[in-house]
Amino acid sequence: MNQTLEGHSGAVQVIAWNDHHQKLTTSDQHGLIIVWMLYKGSWYEEMINNRNKSVVRGMKWNAEGGKICIVYEDGAVIVGSVDGNRLWGKELKGVNLSCVEWSPDGRTILFGTTKKEIHEIGRAV
Repeated sequence: MNQTLEGHSGAVQVIAWNDHHQKLTTSDQHGLIIVWMLYKGSWYEEMINNRNKSVVRGMKWNAEGGKICIVYEDGAVIVGSVDGNRLWGKELKGVNLSCVEWSPDGRTILFGTTKKEIHEIGRAV
């Protein structure tokens, strides 16, 4: 399949694949996030979110595909469900985030920063 996905007005900077639910999540240079779903051989926009405050630096679905963690450059962290509900959020003051990763068991989230640090949040939702 070869299909151009239209919906972003800026350069796509972050992409996250959800294998379990066959969804693609993209974010552009303006912070716009789009969740795409495959239906009858074509991709469609399923959800759109724009926090309008900062740029997304990392997105990662957990191993089961039920939760996504999104980190913003300004230190905001949001965990959402596959159906679009916000489950949890936190503002890490004075921290410029650069990446995110779930532990294999989904209980811990790790964040990388632009200052070469790793932060850990245990008991992830």
